[in-house]
Amino acid sequence: MSSLTTLGFSQPKDLPSVVLAFTEAGIGLTLLAMLITYLPSLYAAFARREAAVALLEVRADSPPFGAAMLERYARIGWLGGLTAIWDQWETWFVEVEESHTSFAALVYFRSPQPDHSWITAAGAVLDAAALSASTLRDHDPDAGLCVRAGYVALRRIADYFGIPYDPEPQPGDPISGPARSTTRSTTAWPPPGWTSTPTGTRPGGISPDGG
Repeated sequence: MSSLTTLGFSQPKDLPSVVLAFTEAGIGLTLLAMLITYLPSLYAAFARREAAVALLEVRADSPPFGAAMLERYARIGWLGGLTAIWDQWETWFVEVEESHTSFAALVYFRSPQPDHSWITAAGAVLDAAALSASTLRDHDPDAGLCVRAGYVALRRIADYFGIPYDPEPQPGDPISGPARSTTRSTTAWPPPGWTSTPTGTRPGGISPDGG
């Protein structure tokens, strides 16, 4: 018993001291057990988050881009497969909200791949879902649900950390933020890293035919 707890270093002089010593020893073991269970839970939540981020590279390039995912699905003639993506990421947003407000340290855990980021992946999926809901001929209601799940999750994480944001943005509002100008930029398109090619414009110079 003394090898696992603080018992055995000194002899208590009275009964209250003995009770206090055993109580302290029991608390130490309880904290150790909680720590042993906490670390696997933390890693499991991190692994689930990063698995979805890594899978997104197949569908939306790396770093991920919402329009690239829609283009790839259109190229292979499988726009109906986007429904499964919206369902998967709706669940992902719910899990991330729960885990990143319960285990706050997860927010600062970076992906092992330098071009992977859970924030960037979330933004790409939200962009793709918003484009799908607003521009595709066959409107998929699951895309709208994915958008709502995403902004609700990210807002609650921002609330947890006290990060300010506009709760009711309007389409004509200027883009603003802690490190951005208060006026909408006229050079926001094309985004950085895009290069023109004879067959079109895509991130990193990738042509629409996948070259």
